[in-house]
Amino acid sequence: MIQLIKEAFVSVQIIDNFISDNEAKAIVDALSPHLVASERFGLSETRFEDYMKVLKHIYDGESIFEGQDNAEAGLLFTQIVNGVAKKINDFYGVDVVAINPQLAEISKGGKNDGLHCDSVQLDGTPWDDGNTMLEDLEFSALVYLNTSGIDYTGGTIYFPNQDINLMPKTGQMIFFKGDIDHPHGVSEVTSGKRYALVLFYGRSDRVKVYLQYKAGEAMGL
Repeated sequence: MIQLIKEAFVSVQIIDNFISDNEAKAIVDALSPHLVASERFGLSETRFEDYMKVLKHIYDGESIFEGQDNAEAGLLFTQIVNGVAKKINDFYGVDVVAINPQLAEISKGGKNDGLHCDSVQLDGTPWDDGNTMLEDLEFSALVYLNTSGIDYTGGTIYFPNQDINLMPKTGQMIFFKGDIDHPHGVSEVTSGKRYALVLFYGRSDRVKVYLQYKAGEAMGL
């Protein structure tokens, strides 16, 4: 039993058809207007004026575009983010909430990410960038919105410790712990554009305490 638990915590969970092709397209169409070029060449990420408000909508199960024309797609985004949280909850037996959910677009020549971990550096030491939230970034997930080899070339994700080299496909979702047992990288996108939801989760009590500290009672948590 102990060995099975240990293996579960160092595994990468891969779920096909987590969302449909139509849902994937709806998310790209709704969120792509909010993409902003990153410092890393070829990578764009969503930026919202009030991210705390976005998180509150997600925690309350509401559309992130409440009252807007694309409210339906905004509700779908919330349902996907919370649906991934439930999968993590069920698998690891912990109560998690999203920290920084976003759409990422990688275009030709973009994001040849070397091996890295999400919550710590490769040697296990904390990231030293002044972001205290990173220590609570315990779980990572990706929901792929288009398909490698069809919509773009390259952009595979690899986990050497788990002997995984994955060519993403539309609707696929993966999740894993962001620790030193899960170093991973992404190969260069050599043509087209690669879309994915990049989702990070932390334990509910720790994350909400931090957000209350940052936003005060305005979050209403």
